[in-house]
Amino acid sequence: MSEIIYQPGPFQKQFNRPESKKLWNFLSSPEVIKIMSQAIEDNKLPIIPLLPEIEGQYRSLFIDKDFCKEETATFINNMIKQILVQSGFLHTGCGLCSGEQIKNSGVFSRPDEALT
Repeated sequence: MSEIIYQPGPFQKQFNRPESKKLWNFLSSPEVIKIMSQAIEDNKLPIIPLLPEIEGQYRSLFIDKDFCKEETATFINNMIKQILVQSGFLHTGCGLCSGEQIKNSGVFSRPDEALT
């Protein structure tokens, strides 16, 4: 697999924070991509197994006075979406999740599943 590149677009200011770059490195690691892929195979949102780590280890992103929690959740979901799309998954919608800070996330499938 080739290197996954994040295109921050409207999230550039958020991505410039050192903690955001650490989160990107975590999310785009082969181990975490494998965890997200398995969640998709199990018909779960890919963020679900990562919520404790994201909302714990990267909690400072949610309490930054320059960004509201909802913006931060959208930013994190945007990173996950880019990782999974570049890894060959299709973004097929949004779903609710039970995170303390993150309340919804993307739904993904393999391209061959979207055709059936």
